[in-house]
Amino acid sequence: RTGYQLVSFGVEPIPPDTIVDGAILNHSSVVDAVRALFARLKIKQKEVALAVSGNAVIIKKIFVPNMTPAELEEQVPWEAEQHIPFNRNDVEIDYQVLGGKNAQGQMELLLVAAKKEVVADYAAVAREAGLQPKVVDIAAFAAQNAFESAYGAIEQTVSLINVGASLSTLNILTNGVSAFTRDVASGGNAFTDDIKRHLGVSHEEAEALKVAFTDGDASQDVGRILNATANQMAGEFQKSLDFFLA
Repeated sequence: RTGYQLVSFGVEPIPPDTIVDGAILNHSSVVDAVRALFARLKIKQKEVALAVSGNAVIIKKIFVPNMTPAELEEQVPWEAEQHIPFNRNDVEIDYQVLGGKNAQGQMELLLVAAKKEVVADYAAVAREAGLQPKVVDIAAFAAQNAFESAYGAIEQTVSLINVGASLSTLNILTNGVSAFTRDVASGGNAFTDDIKRHLGVSHEEAEALKVAFTDGDASQDVGRILNATANQMAGEFQKSLDFFLA
């Protein structure tokens, strides 16, 4: 009654390149992993929320003339055509009124478009696993919702970075409002790939060496490789932060 509580958590491995840049390439592997995870954790809940990210998602702030909610509902799809590089019929579109105004007194909107085929792919995987998708969110905003649920509204600028396998997401909040989002095409796989390349081992061996390092049990060679990869990844995040600050 006092808020949210995490009651169960689990991780299920999937084969390499099952999901690349947010796109599901191997449906059956994901379905099997989801089923196994729900069975192992004994989760009875069937309604689920999903999050998408990557090249299939466009997030933009735009200004539109002052309108009523009903007028916005009708006009936003047409306004979106001017701001997204996809055909309007190929995307799911949603928006949020932010409350800001420009010099002309126009309303500020947060506009989001996601390719229908990607949204459909994620929903189909959930359904095949016996679940009922109720919400499809954007990964950057899902992280923001989790952060705000845990810490409440913070009146300063906060940077949230979610490092995934092949894609990492940056979301910068200013006074509780998303001010800047960016997906960086780098993640945990980069560490595995660099170990594999430098040490000449298989993908499975490289992954095991990476995990061993996080457990404090690895050679100095592995440590040097991981540090170099981490510095390179940090540089990518720094570019985005510098862009925001500029």
